[in-house]
Amino acid sequence: MKDLLPPAFAREHRVAPLGQEGGTLVVGALPGAERSAERWVRLHWSGPLRVVPLEARALEAAIADLEGGFGAQRASGDPTRRLIDSLLAAAVRVRASDIHFEPGETGLSVRWRVDGVLRETDLLPPGERATILTRLMVLAGMDIAARRRVQDGRARVEVDGRPIDLRVSSVPTRHGESVVVRLLPVEAGFRSPADLGAVGPLEPLFRRAIGGVDRMVLFTGPTGSGKSTSIDLALESTRRPEQKIVSIEDPVERVRDDRTQIGVRLDLGFDFPRALRHVLRHDPDVLVVGEIRDRETAEVAFQAALSGHRVLSTLHATSALAAVGRLLGLGVTPGLVAAGLAAVVAQRLVRRSCPACRARGCPDCGREGYAGRTGVFEVFLMDAEARRAIRSGANAAELRAIALANGWRPMIEDGLAKVAAGVTTRIELHRATGRIECRPRRSASATTCARRPSRRAPRTSTSSPVRDRSSRGSAGT
Repeated sequence: MKDLLPPAFAREHRVAPLGQEGGTLVVGALPGAERSAERWVRLHWSGPLRVVPLEARALEAAIADLEGGFGAQRASGDPTRRLIDSLLAAAVRVRASDIHFEPGETGLSVRWRVDGVLRETDLLPPGERATILTRLMVLAGMDIAARRRVQDGRARVEVDGRPIDLRVSSVPTRHGESVVVRLLPVEAGFRSPADLGAVGPLEPLFRRAIGGVDRMVLFTGPTGSGKSTSIDLALESTRRPEQKIVSIEDPVERVRDDRTQIGVRLDLGFDFPRALRHVLRHDPDVLVVGEIRDRETAEVAFQAALSGHRVLSTLHATSALAAVGRLLGLGVTPGLVAAGLAAVVAQRLVRRSCPACRARGCPDCGREGYAGRTGVFEVFLMDAEARRAIRSGANAAELRAIALANGWRPMIEDGLAKVAAGVTTRIELHRATGRIECRPRRSASATTCARRPSRRAPRTSTSSPVRDRSSRGSAGT
């Protein structure tokens, strides 16, 4: 039986393999916990599966048999460490990006984010809460004596032979520390724009955007939309041995050997503008600025781009074209934007339809209907006409017309193409893009899309310069 489920896994998750009927694995679980048990077992078993209810005494005996009669010795060693190792391994196997440990009156809730959506996994008893949270903080090199302040830490673990970086953050709550662990595979495995989802007509546009020009390339979208991954791909696909790459981040998330990484320290006054000015004295070829948040950062970054550096950065804006208005709204002059900006890539992540059930829900995808994610994109490439329009204060409609003539297409078109190909669903596209509604026409199989009506009052003039008012105060930083 040990080759069907590991004994430690069975003990931690209260499941026990009872045998095989043909090619079907039969597993016992406590009455009422069958569905939860099925999700856990799927981490180790991909074939046909049947979960049956088993009373507590019978389940305990089955687990003890699996352990070879040594179940009573579980207290020896470090059960808390085994539990955390088991949770980390399970999260990696279901492709979770984060694990949330949330203390409450009834225990320690454990949830993980898979394909951008939080899932319930387990509720650990109150008696284990302090031990588990302390163990996590020690693992991440955090100060367990400073329990009432915000802390960040990091660690590296190995799961199934793969190194995984952990970025751990804790904040004090009424019932103890709330801890979030971000899981960062050391090797992401993306080698081309197609790996990210930039396929078809988008791929050559994406390649031109990231193609090594000595100006500013911006990546826009909310938190968790894959901007950092796109920047990593841009660096990897254009990197040369003689280049010096410096990145300024808040915080440093994934540790990289191919660049010099600098973390800003706002508490010490070492912010993005100050870090940028210091870094420029170190003769970099490529600069990565974690995020453009204010006019000072934008101006220093654009000046670097105009002085022969390649600059990659992120910006919170609703679309690629809206990035221009967002920069102007920060107070950057139109001339600086027009001269320094090379391209803008806007992106979102959508969940892929499960190939086994086509989004209907099945055991393979944990009844979710989805498995994995892919990107939807739009790419705006600056040309001479666009630069003249920005300098002259063109409005949004005029800039849009110029972009369309230069190959730009709105993100929704890429999303609908993926819906038509069965890669994702219309509901998922709506969820990820937020402000775009798509519905089938009654007379045909085609789809019409419209933006949700704005709550703001309509503009009375179309002659004003481009401004990204819709992105101000947008969620996700």
